[in-house]
Amino acid sequence: MTLAPGPGIHILNDMIRDLWYAVLESVELRRGMLGVIRLGERLVFWRDSTGKVVCLYDRCAHRGASLAGGRLSGDVAACPFHGLEYDASGRCVRIPANGRDAPVPDAFRMRSYPTHEGRGPSALRPPQHDRQGQ
Repeated sequence: MTLAPGPGIHILNDMIRDLWYAVLESVELRRGMLGVIRLGERLVFWRDSTGKVVCLYDRCAHRGASLAGGRLSGDVAACPFHGLEYDASGRCVRIPANGRDAPVPDAFRMRSYPTHEGRGPSALRPPQHDRQGQ
């Protein structure tokens, strides 16, 4: 069965919680970031410096740009629009326009998803909380 949500429908929020859903084949995620739509949500995947799969909701907390069009710098993903940098937990760790050492407001965070990589597929588990980071 193919899931085809209409505009504004977030299937991932309606999924059964605390279950793993296969969303990618490991070979699909090599270098850089990969933006996909899975379970009705825009997601961005990348590998951190240890090779672990990272998954965030693919919409910058600032202007909603897709992170998939941005760049990786170490273990953080930078938005292509203003360069805001997000770590694997979804927390914004740097806003370039504010200066290198400027504090980042707590509201600048995106939803992150736990991931697990098996013998081929990578899976994610919807979080227990509702719509954090939207």
